[in-house]
Amino acid sequence: MTVLGILPATHALADAPVQSLLDQLSSLSNYSPSSIHPSRYIHSSYNPVDSPNDYDLLADGLVELLDDSELLADLVFRAPPPFTHNTQHAFQLYKSLANNASATAHSILAFLYDTGYNSVVDPHPGLALLHYTFAALAGHTPAEMALAYKHSIGDGAELSCDQAVEWYSRVADKAMDYYLSGPPGGHALPLSKPKLSDLKGGPYGLGASAASTGENAYRPVIYAGKARDSGENWHDLIDYFSFAANQGDLQYAVRLGNIYYHGSVYTPKFGPADGSGAIPKDFNKAKYWFTRATRKIWHDGLQSDKQREATKYTRHLVSIASNALGRMYLRGEGDAGTADYSKAYKWFNRARDLQSAEAVYYLGLMYKHGYYVDSNEDTATMHFSSAASSGYPEAYVELGNGLLARGDTENAIQHYEWAVNLSASFEGTYRLATLTRHHDCASALARFKSVSERGDWLTGDKLWQEATQRWALSSDWHRESYGRHEAEAALLAWWRLAEMGYESAQNNVAYILDQDTQRVRLTSFGFDPPVNHTLAFISLRYWEKSAAQHTLDSRIKAADYHFKGLGTPADPARAAELYLAADTSSLALWNVGWMYETGQGLPSDLNLAKRYYDQALETNAQAAVPVLLSLAHLYLKSLWQWVRSGDDNNLLSHFSGGGEAQDDAGASADGRSAREREEDRDRSDAREAVNRVDWMAYGAGDQGAHVPHGHLGFVDGLLQRSSPPDGHHHHDSSQSITFVVVIGTLVALLYLRQYIMGRLRQRAVDRLTAEITRRAHEHAGHTAARGQTQASEQVQAEVRQQQEQPEQEVRHRNNARRDDHDHNDDT
Repeated sequence: MTVLGILPATHALADAPVQSLLDQLSSLSNYSPSSIHPSRYIHSSYNPVDSPNDYDLLADGLVELLDDSELLADLVFRAPPPFTHNTQHAFQLYKSLANNASATAHSILAFLYDTGYNSVVDPHPGLALLHYTFAALAGHTPAEMALAYKHSIGDGAELSCDQAVEWYSRVADKAMDYYLSGPPGGHALPLSKPKLSDLKGGPYGLGASAASTGENAYRPVIYAGKARDSGENWHDLIDYFSFAANQGDLQYAVRLGNIYYHGSVYTPKFGPADGSGAIPKDFNKAKYWFTRATRKIWHDGLQSDKQREATKYTRHLVSIASNALGRMYLRGEGDAGTADYSKAYKWFNRARDLQSAEAVYYLGLMYKHGYYVDSNEDTATMHFSSAASSGYPEAYVELGNGLLARGDTENAIQHYEWAVNLSASFEGTYRLATLTRHHDCASALARFKSVSERGDWLTGDKLWQEATQRWALSSDWHRESYGRHEAEAALLAWWRLAEMGYESAQNNVAYILDQDTQRVRLTSFGFDPPVNHTLAFISLRYWEKSAAQHTLDSRIKAADYHFKGLGTPADPARAAELYLAADTSSLALWNVGWMYETGQGLPSDLNLAKRYYDQALETNAQAAVPVLLSLAHLYLKSLWQWVRSGDDNNLLSHFSGGGEAQDDAGASADGRSAREREEDRDRSDAREAVNRVDWMAYGAGDQGAHVPHGHLGFVDGLLQRSSPPDGHHHHDSSQSITFVVVIGTLVALLYLRQYIMGRLRQRAVDRLTAEITRRAHEHAGHTAARGQTQASEQVQAEVRQQQEQPEQEVRHRNNARRDDHDHNDDT
């Protein structure tokens, strides 16, 4: 059936529904996927159907109604259902648009040539660089960021810090201009961008990943992941906070105000709120809760300055609420959206009386710019100095700006550094990067990159929100075709951000396409699921890019891929380098110990194996069970080697004095043994090797060396990893057998422990039940009525009498028999 065949059926759609659709799609970067549902665009006379083919026909008919070529290309490339994106068609449309000097088209073509997305074209780094350059020269921000990132790591472009700084500085300049164009204090920064893996505790799960161990276990994203997995949602949390606040709990009223003001459940003291707890902002609700909190001291709100007596903690919480109200009135947030400087001034003064450094800073802004009060630079500087002395970071930025205006660059830099060290101040980071770019290129590069990614209101943040919403929507829709469609659209958005240098997006792409999701791999027994090596190649690429941005779990993941030969030839030595470079992770340390034990990637050395197992336990106490089992296996192996050959390379040699003598013989002038010196060399080599990532190996020329023959679509394999592996990597079967035995023993021990604990709990319950029953009987006996007690005693007497009657009869018969026996004896 052709498109023309359904046009009459969809003609009735051409008025209201289609126009509504076009209005929303006029800027796809602003649309909310959750608000778009297929049934919305189906006319009532056109019976809603569940067949994807019918939806596709309807979508084709609507696409024909579009006249805007750029909108049509965007729609075909990444549209919401019921439209199905067609990458090949979009590629042709973008090629035509690029010929007409469309910067957006050049940027999309560059992405396609760079990644070979969906196999629409073969990867071509040269053409990708060319199109990125065209788009960047036209001022296209995503292309500028992608070009800067490529120059910073040498991926398909010349490795040049100066070029990277040049392109990142252009993006940072635009971000700062937008920031300063906002209300007093600047536009609120976008929410942070959490990783999908962090919501699961990291790629290795809670407690095993570096993302959720040590201090990282207290990160908001970890709490968010636990809450989601337990079935909680933010509505339940806000309901609880509301209940507590309505009961008079002041802290919950302040927390609710912050939640609605920042648009996140997790609101830090400084900087952007956390995106893992995102909720819609509502300034009116925020103002309501802040106002209720201030009534703990000012019953009449703004009508009276008379304060009630309050504790120090209450005054602290009310100062937060008072300062927030002053900020909202100053910035025109809530109600009609207009500022009220007089109310702002009054609330800031109240907060200052309650020792709020932030209120002093904002009073300084009001004196600097003349909001409600006469402009006075000296008074403003006095307020900034007072706030800075109390540790408020943005006050240092204002003092630095003043010093810079007077030509005192050295002291200005010092103030900006203080602001950045206190809270990673957005403006302070930008000022510092601008002033130091010519004599410290590496630091300026990192700072400009940070500003570009944090201040991405108009580009990256919208694309990130789209990806997050569509990923969530993919699990909500039960139709498999539409759920997968949304997942692929989310992946595409994160993939584009990954090429722009966002580490969180690189991590998400690698995590979604991860081909090493098995926690236990039993290659020798053939139990491993099939691996799609094309997706493994892509996943490894982004694990390594994420690792290069100092992400510990990504570094370990990349090492796993190199060790197991996923997406690349197996290289245990390279894996060992990456594991050794991640020496703050217990998982990496355990892997190094295992490699020393088995001699894979590192020389066999049971003593070093034990050392790394011990370090793994010292790093993370949750590794106690696997370390204990590994040490048990290590001692058994050492005993077997000693019995079989008397090898000195075993743990038992220490007990016989051989190991100690060997260490003394190899001791250096500084008191270290030869083994310790060798270990230090290994660590040094690993730190140097971790940054030796051959990015150019990911170009089209080397791709065939790592990717199996045959056409494997990137996105088509996203949710169905059914491509058979090219071959198995053979390992020593004895190691797998030993591992299976160890795991079986561990399971048995855990089951036995659970059984014993269950029996102990049951015994405790039985004892408690018996004690409760005894006390209940005693209580009932003491409180019973006297008549009931007498009746009970009478009944008990009758029972005893009935029990004694048979006993008396038995005694009587026995006595009669004894008398008869005595009589017979006498006779």
